[in-house]
Amino acid sequence: MLRLPSELQSSCSVDILADKKADFFVQTSAYLHRHYYKIPADRFDYIVVDEAHHAAALGLRNILEHFTPTHLLGVTATPERFDQQRLEKIFGEYEPQLSLEEAIRQGLVPPVRCFRIKSNIDLSEVRFNGKEYVKNDLQRTLLVPSRDRLVAEVLQRYFGGEFSHKQGVVFCVDIKHARRMAKLLNGEEISAAAVDGRDRKSAARAQQDYDSGAIRFLCACDLLTEGWDAPQTAILVMARPTFSKVLYTQQLGRGLRNHPGKEALYVLDVVDNYGARLQPLSLHALFRIPDYKPFADLVRPERFHQEREIIALDGLYEGERRVEPVDIFSFEEKYGAYLNEEQLARELFVSTGTVRKWLKHGKIKADVRYPFGRQHLHFFDPDQVAHIRRDLGLQKHTTETRVNDFKEFLEKRDYTFSYKIIFLLAFLKSCNERFEALLPDILELYQRFYMETLAKYSKNERPNCPYNQRDVLGDQKKIQRSLLQNPFEKFERKRFFYQCKDLNYLALDPELIQNLEPEDFQQTVVQLTEDLQTYYLKLEITLEETDYAFLLPESFAPEEEDADRELFSDIPPEADKFTRVLPYYPLSIAAGDFMDSSIPDAPETWFVVEGLTSRRSLAPSMFVARIQGKSMEPLIPDGAYCLFSFEVGGSRNGRIVLAQQADISDQDTGASYTVKSYQSSKRVDPDNGWQHESITLKALNPDYDDIIILPGKSEDFRVVAIFVEVLTAAEA
Repeated sequence: MLRLPSELQSSCSVDILADKKADFFVQTSAYLHRHYYKIPADRFDYIVVDEAHHAAALGLRNILEHFTPTHLLGVTATPERFDQQRLEKIFGEYEPQLSLEEAIRQGLVPPVRCFRIKSNIDLSEVRFNGKEYVKNDLQRTLLVPSRDRLVAEVLQRYFGGEFSHKQGVVFCVDIKHARRMAKLLNGEEISAAAVDGRDRKSAARAQQDYDSGAIRFLCACDLLTEGWDAPQTAILVMARPTFSKVLYTQQLGRGLRNHPGKEALYVLDVVDNYGARLQPLSLHALFRIPDYKPFADLVRPERFHQEREIIALDGLYEGERRVEPVDIFSFEEKYGAYLNEEQLARELFVSTGTVRKWLKHGKIKADVRYPFGRQHLHFFDPDQVAHIRRDLGLQKHTTETRVNDFKEFLEKRDYTFSYKIIFLLAFLKSCNERFEALLPDILELYQRFYMETLAKYSKNERPNCPYNQRDVLGDQKKIQRSLLQNPFEKFERKRFFYQCKDLNYLALDPELIQNLEPEDFQQTVVQLTEDLQTYYLKLEITLEETDYAFLLPESFAPEEEDADRELFSDIPPEADKFTRVLPYYPLSIAAGDFMDSSIPDAPETWFVVEGLTSRRSLAPSMFVARIQGKSMEPLIPDGAYCLFSFEVGGSRNGRIVLAQQADISDQDTGASYTVKSYQSSKRVDPDNGWQHESITLKALNPDYDDIIILPGKSEDFRVVAIFVEVLTAAEA
């Protein structure tokens, strides 16, 4: 843990110092990044870094270099990094003295016993990018209920009765998989909860229930892989195929704590059908053990529960197995240090397509060609990068050249499409003082520009561009995917931006933040505005200022926005809260996936409702949001500020609600949330009481379609808030 000197601890919140929280590292780094310029470097004599493999990351490395502590200690169980950066540059030369096997022999961690759950799911056709399975392919392929049921059957069969008190974690492929797995386990009377990096509040509650023993299993996606300490964890289900030794070892580490009554850690490896292709990492491959004995101690291989029936699950098949050979070929062990085509492209600041052209024409040669179906995977020794750069006459891009790289990009004005211009403006409009912006906020502005431009000018891009299709622009998931692939990926490749997936935000590179002046950013906005107008003139579209004014940061916004700004208050007096001012939440935040149905934390912005509402009193459950779209006209005008309440109990029929369901797409915003009139029909089920036959989210404007939620989809549907009234004096 990064420990602050005692004289500074009083100025830090408990959250910053508590090392049990899953996002502790992120919070601590963010805190120091915001404040370390105010702290003299000589006040840090000792710094201890937990999860020290993160120390090579730019943000933390800058912090450590700034403080230059007299004594620096890094602690980690996984010194390997995904990007192969070496920690010796920070902590000096080191030699790991204790292997996991030796730690088990010495009793420092519990024995590890393994059971392989064999499914009939075929992953042989899932694409492989040279380091991992392509996640979209993997998600689609594993949407098979029978695979999850195999896990549930093993847990019921072997961890009931005398083992029914044991707790564990199921590592899942994605959020839907985690939720589906938790639902299945609960249906089999195995208490479980899904946790993921987006819904932090729900995850925190689930972890508290897990710590108290109220639930047995956490079904996790992109969470709990490190920095989480629950020593009672005795069962790990590896249901997420991975080639990464780092990731697999981190997941394994969640169960490697001794605890009273914990005689062993039980690892359930879900083994799918990979054909003759690459095999993901498994516990036997990690320990280099070629013979599989169900539930045998992997370090001291004696038979465990000799008489127990061993099931080799293959669909609905059950049989008897004793010992079987295991393919312990570890792809990462052999080729993990090499760069794949994508990684080489990033090192050279070119596209992956360019690398493939060079390979095809013999300009570069791969150090390893691995046969993969009809194709070959190409890998490159990192030591060859400098030779390739020299032979091809490529410029070396480093941290020191990044500012010039960014300025050169702006000077070239090389825009194949308008994506980069709109993304940069949306980011600069949405970001905070640390140049971090939530992805949903950027996406809302990005999507709005193209939808409004298309509606006004009947086109918004070059011919055949999918952005000229309303149904494409209305698909929020598709547009987000497009935004992340192009333009964001282009900027990320050049190290101008990075993405924090756990907290769902995009951020400007710290090197740019530190070396660009405020006037540089102001000039960037001016240039981007000019470039936007010039680009659209080539499409025979003359943009008006009102077409893009909402993309401009506050200092560039038109004067007519001043009236609206008077309605907002950043830090109101406590006496004014919920008497004359209410929290202001953009609808994307009020209905966001990371929020639950409870009242959110205090917002950054408050809205002055005094004189704008007919209500005599306000409640802590109330908030203000601004409507986008015309589906509820004439009652709720487009752009109107409205009063909502998070108290959603009681009858909802006929009431206007803010609702969310993953599969819906609002016609105005393309988002999975919408403001509509709620209507439902019910029937009596003899076993379960009242059940919804259907839920209709009805638009008041006849030009808009109603949204129908069928019974099979209602489990993911939720009413987030109830509409109270339009703040009429705040209408446009």
